[in-house]
Amino acid sequence: MRTSIKNILDGKRGRNAALLTGVVVALGVAAGPANAASVNIHDGALTGGGASATGSWLKLYADGNPSAALTNGSSVFTPLHAGTADGLNTGTFQGYGAIVTPENFFGVPFDVNTQSADLSYVGGKSAAAPYSTPSLTWGTSALTGGDVGAWSIRYGTALTGYSYYNQGADYSGTIATDVLTGTKSGSNVTLEWTSDILANYSGDFFDGYTGLWHIEGDV
Repeated sequence: MRTSIKNILDGKRGRNAALLTGVVVALGVAAGPANAASVNIHDGALTGGGASATGSWLKLYADGNPSAALTNGSSVFTPLHAGTADGLNTGTFQGYGAIVTPENFFGVPFDVNTQSADLSYVGGKSAAAPYSTPSLTWGTSALTGGDVGAWSIRYGTALTGYSYYNQGADYSGTIATDVLTGTKSGSNVTLEWTSDILANYSGDFFDGYTGLWHIEGDV
């Protein structure tokens, strides 16, 4: 039986591909994660007609009074959904739309990024003391260290103008009112922190409110 040059080459390609696949799997390269996010955010959803929420969400309440929360639409919970990077990355800053998708609050969009500079006009860190890139250290069942002080909010549109609020926290509690906390069960994690809103100007609607961030995901 005659064998064409094409068949010979195809056979060699097949054997080489199989050999390469075996090497890659042996090195652990092919078994890498589906995405590169350090915390792959689980989308939030309202339950019980808005009385509660699952997954990741934001809640705003009057400083010192968690029961006095702002109602956004039908609920005090604003569900959050993973952005283009699928979640929060450590060791780097991320732009708007990467961590979570833009959401509406009172019909006006807000977005999240992590950045060195604090664009809040009041109480922000100076250029000489910028925020660090996010970091998270996990123990077997809980967060043992971390810093998401660079977590920042942009509220508004290009047409109406933007307001900026830093909403970060860290594990030691030096950035925000409350410390950054976290729990871990297998690969599933939960991050939670509160941060006072520092108004951009006198009379800012959100002045005197605190943001409670609840982030569920996997690592």
